Amino acid sequence: MERAAVIARHRTALNRADLSRPFRTALADGVLGPDRTVMDYGCGRGNDLRRLTDMGFDCTGWDPVHATSGTRREADLVNLGYVVNVIESAAERQEVLRRAWSLARRVLVVAARLTDETPAARSTSPFADGVLTRIGTFQKFYDQQELRTWIDQVLEMPSVAAAPGIFYVFRDPEERTEFLATRFHRAAAAPRLQVRKQVYSQHCELLGGLARFVSDRGRLPAPEELESFGAIVEALGSLKRAFRVLQQASGVSAWDAVRKARTEDFLVFLALSRFEGRAKFAELTHELQLDVKAFFGSYAAGCKAADDLLFSLGRPQTLDEACRAARVGKLMPGALYIHTDAVAELPLLLRLYEGCARSYVGTVPGANVIKLGRGEPKISYLSYPDFERDPHPTLASSVSVHLQTFRVREHSYRDHKNPPILHRKEAFVSEAHPSKAKFARLTRLEEAKGLFDDPSCIGTRDGWAQALRTQRLALRGHRLIAVKGPLSRDSDPQHRDGSTRAFYERRAVAYAAATLKLSMDHWLRRFATRLPAGAAVIDLGCGAGRDLACLAELGMQPVGLDRSARLTAIAAGHARTPVIVGDIRALPFPDQSFAGAWASASLLHLNRAEIEPTLAEARRVLRLGGVLFVSMKQGRGESRSGDGRWFTYVEPDEFGSALTAAGFIIVDAGTETPEAALTGDRPWISYLAVRH
Repeated sequence: MERAAVIARHRTALNRADLSRPFRTALADGVLGPDRTVMDYGCGRGNDLRRLTDMGFDCTGWDPVHATSGTRREADLVNLGYVVNVIESAAERQEVLRRAWSLARRVLVVAARLTDETPAARSTSPFADGVLTRIGTFQKFYDQQELRTWIDQVLEMPSVAAAPGIFYVFRDPEERTEFLATRFHRAAAAPRLQVRKQVYSQHCELLGGLARFVSDRGRLPAPEELESFGAIVEALGSLKRAFRVLQQASGVSAWDAVRKARTEDFLVFLALSRFEGRAKFAELTHELQLDVKAFFGSYAAGCKAADDLLFSLGRPQTLDEACRAARVGKLMPGALYIHTDAVAELPLLLRLYEGCARSYVGTVPGANVIKLGRGEPKISYLSYPDFERDPHPTLASSVSVHLQTFRVREHSYRDHKNPPILHRKEAFVSEAHPSKAKFARLTRLEEAKGLFDDPSCIGTRDGWAQALRTQRLALRGHRLIAVKGPLSRDSDPQHRDGSTRAFYERRAVAYAAATLKLSMDHWLRRFATRLPAGAAVIDLGCGAGRDLACLAELGMQPVGLDRSARLTAIAAGHARTPVIVGDIRALPFPDQSFAGAWASASLLHLNRAEIEPTLAEARRVLRLGGVLFVSMKQGRGESRSGDGRWFTYVEPDEFGSALTAAGFIIVDAGTETPEAALTGDRPWISYLAVRH
């Protein structure tokens, strides 16, 4: 108990520029809507409350450290976001969970950090059932199933996985069942009118409402389900006759396909509800009860059909055959890869297969490609942030679920120097994807040029770049162009770096004289106010040491790093601090070495594809809550200047997205900077961001 008294719970609250993941997830799932009141239990510094209030929500919050005057009141939605993982007492954790649940009129959202977020052992020490961090805070990291089981046992209510580390607990079993049913309900439009029948023309407005209902539910409505029911019966004699008019106008087979699709959606829901705790028939909403009777005749028959389908997943041969029979997706020896937008077009068995993983981990933020294992029951959710824009997007992260061991593994590729990339993007998407033809056209050109002749060499970013150089080719968006004249070496990082570094070696003294006169005081002070006294910081691309010296004057312990040996020598003499020669893309420091990182006008010399991995490398050496400053030239494109330096220009939205993808939360941004005097007419954009 004496040790627990010194645990710094007050240091766990973070400042965020956007909504936290639990609230973003609840909004995306429709669990949080404008008609619902909100209570943020453990609201920290109140960032979510301010943002939700600005959005028009009726919300309140309470925190034992930062908002003790807040009110712990009942609300439709109560959020317990990243609270239970910072409480060192297991008994207190349970009490907090029960107290939050007692306030939730409709749904409780519980979020906690998962085991894959556990810091390196050298930066923590064991304590109780968790760890103590370097800053004296306690953290309990959960396995996905461990967190779910704990919630279910403490509250004696079944939880629903919303996302990795995020669960919903519904007060009303009917609302929970409706949410689960909606999760696997595919969007569909009414069949197109094929023949303009006279009767349809006379009653098209009334029949339009009926068509929308049948398209959504796959069955005819009960009288209480359709506002125009009485008018339809009065005009056409009966609902069945009205539906026959629709069938005659659109084709019977089209409506049969709608019913089949809705029956399959319901089968997936019933099968997966076995894991969630299948509701009794009486606990289904009235609409779902009518669905059961229309599709299966009885609840028992529907559950049996769903269970038979579910048990068939246990046969590896069945899964492999389903993957090979799929009409969408890229089939590889070990797996079928598919874009998330095309999941609805998978065969029923594969939809259920993917649904098993989603029921377990929820929706994985940022994932846009799914890997369905053929030989073993393993599903991975892959994130390619630039899938639409980049002709060969880079893998940023993955979350894998093994459906036998139920182990969840997260992996980040953002700090990999040579990450995997995608080819043949058209194979991943559905026929309706707006860019499928563009993707396919590029693939045909790349095949014709022999770029795929050696698949073993092109699966990584560097291997693909080398293949393009060998063939004297380059990509401009989704266009493949020939390189004329002497082979440009701008796409080769070694040559591009050499030219840029040569400028700074050659002009080191003149560059120092020009830049040491400028001041970044405005951003330096903003940066310093977010750091503790004596904080260790790294100046990434310190140049002649101008900002390095200021960081030292502000009471920090800075270290400088630059690619130019001559500039590092000048910087060490000017700032009187340690300075080393190094590459910002591969920092020679252990994980979580610094509380702050300063990157003024340094990332702009990288190739565009290198920016996000370099931001991830900066995140690696920053501690949790560490602060990053970065400034870039605003604009579009890449070019080499007349003095030999390479410049990459970015727009605010683009660079803000890169910061977020690399694991930062933006806390401040602006376009003002004194360095504009050196650079002509291009404005600068600057950001302060916090590592999370």
